[in-house]
Amino acid sequence: GEVDNFFITQNPTFFGERGQIVIDLWVDNQIIGVFKTNSSNFGAGGLGAWQAGPKN
Repeated sequence: GEVDNFFITQNPTFFGERGQIVIDLWVDNQIIGVFKTNSSNFGAGGLGAWQAGPKN
């Protein structure tokens, strides 16, 4: 079956610059999307089934 999960990584600040957050979206052991930010933050992870959100 299909396994959907995500992984969030926090990269700390380096030489006075801001840290970076990277979010990988996975389906069946393949990365289907990556989101990156330059804001310092924390990391987390999880897994489960992706569900469509409400349509605008």
